[in-house]
Amino acid sequence: MMRQGRCGVYLWAIVVLPFITSCATTPRSRLHPAGAPGGFLTLAQLTVRVSRDAILRDDETYRILLASGIDRAQVRDGSLALGRVNCCGGPLEAQTALAFYMPDDVLAEVWDIVEVRLGRAPEKPGDVGVANRAIRVVQQGLPTTGHLCRWEPPDPHLWGRVLYCDWMREQGWVAEGPAGSIYRAWIKRP
Repeated sequence: MMRQGRCGVYLWAIVVLPFITSCATTPRSRLHPAGAPGGFLTLAQLTVRVSRDAILRDDETYRILLASGIDRAQVRDGSLALGRVNCCGGPLEAQTALAFYMPDDVLAEVWDIVEVRLGRAPEKPGDVGVANRAIRVVQQGLPTTGHLCRWEPPDPHLWGRVLYCDWMREQGWVAEGPAGSIYRAWIKRP
């Protein structure tokens, strides 16, 4: 199984990490859904696990986790993760990246494909919303041709490719986003 080197992961973290908590109390937060109502499911390729110290140092992120029913004892190394919904390069990859809580029972590694239940954006002043949460690992490792989950369309030179798994349509998943746009993702309604 092919894994990207640590250098690529750290570079991605340096570029994307500032976007996670900027405006953490607005719907633009990566810990909240970006345009989809809370409770929907989507897929993300896990790209970064955040250290416990980094989580605790960021007051806004920590407040969102607490408001989501996650107590301090559940905040550990890797309990906050970043994942990409669209691939491969360009600004779209960073713009659509998700941050999500990783419960102890979801045993995922970097590059695994995880199912994420979208949280809830803040609804009124003082509300911090509810964090996105990983539900399960749907595939281990990088999506490639021949796997049940892969980046579509299959051309590796394209930006805006979307995670797609062969079982999605039969389980009620639908492609969302503007027609004719690269801003698309597969989601499942609650």
